[in-house]
Parts: sequence; C-alpha cells; structure tokens
Amino acid sequence: NLIKLEGWPWVRQSSSDPAFAVLAAQSQEGDAVIFTDLARSGQYALQISNPLPSATLHVAGATFLRDDVAGEGRTRLAPLLANYPRVWLLYDQPADPTSLAEIDRQLLPTRDLVGQEQRGPAILELFGPAAPLDQHPGDRLLGGMIDLADWGTPSEIAPGEALQVALTWQAKRQPDANSTVFAQLLDPHGQKVAQYDARPGLGLEFTATCAPGPTIIYHFLLPVP
Repeated sequence: NLIKLEGWPWVRQSSSDPAFAVLAAQSQEGDAVIFTDLARSGQYALQISNPLPSATLHVAGATFLRDDVAGEGRTRLAPLLANYPRVWLLYDQPADPTSLAEIDRQLLPTRDLVGQEQRGPAILELFGPAAPLDQHPGDRLLGGMIDLADWGTPSEIAPGEALQVALTWQAKRQPDANSTVFAQLLDPHGQKVAQYDARPGLGLEFTATCAPGPTIIYHFLLPVP
C-alpha cells in the first residue's frame, strides 16, 4: 500500500513488531485492542493494513511522567468495552503496575483473562466474555487482615485448557506487608498438578495498598495438564 503525504509517496512496510504479528495471527473479527502508549498505537496504525479498533491509555513507566489511566481511563475505554466482547491489552515492561491493574479491573467485571502472550518486553493479554463460575464460600481471614469471602471456578474444564479462578477479597484492616496469591490444583489423590503464585491483580497489585472495606475480585489462570 502507498501512503501519500503532501505529494510524497511512502511505502507501507510490513510490520517487524512481534506483538503485532500475534495480533494479526490470533485476533478475530470483532476484536479490539488497548494500547498503553501513543507511539506504539501510531506504529500499529501505520504498519497494519486492517488494524483492529483501538483505544490508547498512556501508562506511566519508569521514563514517563504522564499517566492517563486515573483521569481519563473509564471515559476513554467505555465505548470500546461496550461494543467489542474480546479485547486485547498490549503493554511493554517495565510499566506502572498500579495503572495496569486499574485497566484490568475495568476489563474483568464482564470479561475473563483467556490468554496471555509475551514477545520480548511486550505483553499481550486477551480478555473474552466472562464464563459463569461456580461460587464457593471462602470464609478465611488471612493474617487477621484480609478476608477471602469466596472463590469461583468453572464446573468443567478439558485437559490442556486453563482453569479460570476468581477470588473475592476484602481487607478488614490495612495490610502491613505485601503478600502473594498462592493456589494449587490437586488431583483425586491429593497430588499437585498445577500451581499459581504471584501478586494479586494478574501479578500487578500490592496488598499493602488495599484499603479496608471495598470488595475486590482477583482473576487468574491455572494451566491444567
């Protein structure tokens, strides 16, 4: 394809960005993508002949001062989330974990994390329509600070798929340290077949920042052999 700017022809180059290649290979009609910096979204628009609908929220990293998530995030994402059931989130590490966790919170109430790819520093997360989960009472107060109110998983899952897990937490008082979410999947003989161990909020949040009172739902995937 040729792009003309003030009479000068420019040849559109094929994309060499491996993250864009993942989007091209795995996206479906009706998908959309959220970018976390303006430069990358501009590259995508120029390099891809049929780009997905997109929204851009600049997420502060180590070298950036500006962050759109807190001030404009919900307004800017609302039209995209209302019209596209499957949404990709593309960001580069390092990025501000608090801002990324806020974007994830906007996606997760109506969507599940159904896939994740990494290409160099680029992370792609795919969020699809939320599947119904069987809820189980938690009723566990951890460290005298954080209450696991309940947890949910699908009623059935096939071998080789990823088990969607949702944990509902509520801080009873301000946590004084950062903790991780630790979960194991056991077979009928009590043997461990899979394990998840990371910070909450898809590994992006710190429990020491959890304010007492609000209920928070954390989602993660547990691969099933």
